[in-house]
Amino acid sequence: MDNLKTLLEIFWSFLQVSLTSLGGGGAILLESQRQAVTLHHWVTPSEFNEAVTLGQLMPGSSGGLGVVVIGYQAGGWLGGIIAAIGLYLPAAILTGLVTHLSQRWQHSSWMGALQQAIVPISLGLLVVMAGLFSKTAIRHWQEGGLVLIVALAYWRWHLNPILIILATAWIGFWLPFAASP
Repeated sequence: MDNLKTLLEIFWSFLQVSLTSLGGGGAILLESQRQAVTLHHWVTPSEFNEAVTLGQLMPGSSGGLGVVVIGYQAGGWLGGIIAAIGLYLPAAILTGLVTHLSQRWQHSSWMGALQQAIVPISLGLLVVMAGLFSKTAIRHWQEGGLVLIVALAYWRWHLNPILIILATAWIGFWLPFAASP
């Protein structure tokens, strides 16, 4: 019975994440952190960052795959699956509905205004999430420098994310040795 309660909490939490996270990735992460770390204490802030990082390494929706890890930690394999269903099912249904309605009213002025308003909202949520994520992810100046190098490499040269991940993993492996006296 206790396991069923946990599974229902996982589903309900990520259903709420799905329905309140307008704009995708950053918004998903922000509300997921609130649900998993602050409200339910399924994971610590560091474990949340690790789950998100693992989700980033997987193909597919980078923001969403971290919730599978969180669901797994809270409720085992079934918890991971239920977290994914809670996150993706409402979004899939609403995306179909909104696509239908936006095509129907594509020439209305309010539809254009709505679509333009979503961009700055999403950007703001991404900035907030980056700030929250960096509080526990960046522990030393070397890691902060690595973040800046990665951002510059991607922004300036549009390097393949897989190459960036492999290079930073290699550098990250050696950072503790460089930082120790």
